Amino acid sequence: MKVGDCIRLSEKAVCVYGFSSDTGLIVDRVPQLTYSAADGYPDDLLVLINGKVELMGFAIEKECEVINE
Repeated sequence: MKVGDCIRLSEKAVCVYGFSSDTGLIVDRVPQLTYSAADGYPDDLLVLINGKVELMGFAIEKECEVINE
């Protein structure tokens, strides 16, 4: 996944985050706040969803699909 991708979140992710929509737009990738990239952790994602930019952990990539390709 990359900046600019439109994604569809799984029902589980929508429920956990409390969103009313299951589609979002990746607007940026940000370095891990807790762990460093040197430890092997990928960047977190900033996603525009429900009219707000939300910080989501890298694990969200397993709970969504890219729908713009």
